[in-house]
Amino acid sequence: MRGVSLLAIVIVPVSSAKAFNPVAVTVADFNGDGYDDVAVLNDDDASVFLIRSNGDRTFEPFTPSTLVTGAPHGLAITSGVLGTSSAVSLAVASGDSVTFGAVSVLLGNGDGTFKTARSNTVGVSPDALVVARLNGDAWNDLAVVDSEEFADQNISLLYGNSDGTFQADQRTTAEISSIGIAAADFDQDGKMDLVDLRVGSRFFREVTLGI
Repeated sequence: MRGVSLLAIVIVPVSSAKAFNPVAVTVADFNGDGYDDVAVLNDDDASVFLIRSNGDRTFEPFTPSTLVTGAPHGLAITSGVLGTSSAVSLAVASGDSVTFGAVSVLLGNGDGTFKTARSNTVGVSPDALVVARLNGDAWNDLAVVDSEEFADQNISLLYGNSDGTFQADQRTTAEISSIGIAAADFDQDGKMDLVDLRVGSRFFREVTLGI
């Protein structure tokens, strides 16, 4: 088995703002230049700081560098192609442990800029999310696990439309204290399955769709 060798560690300041508290990160080519870039989520106001890769192990902020979602308390971020566009978009989960949960979707323009965030309601305190094609149509969807111990303990399914918008969420029960979610076709039947990761256990629980 071949190991991974780290040739260098590059430290990139993400923001000079005093209120910036990074909580999550996603990597993708946001401007279509062939190099993967970085998006860092801020816990305090669910804003996103964008860092462009120059392809030579150097990085610099995009212009503009900060995306506003208008939501409180960023919790998780992911990236992927949504709708019929080939541009990479961002999805940000935000909320609290009492009353609020949302996913803000920022559709990419393909040049490192993004459209205004659109909010989608999900269960309280969404902890993680994944982009995957869940219902068999041509467009990617979102699965969001929102199962903090004192929240409502669901997986919210947001089915995507061709224009990058999403239908109202459909919910299925998740395990208590789930903190992560992933998607794969485990049984090779052509239908995507989901796994949610639970705190305090060495095992994971599989939630299967469409079988």
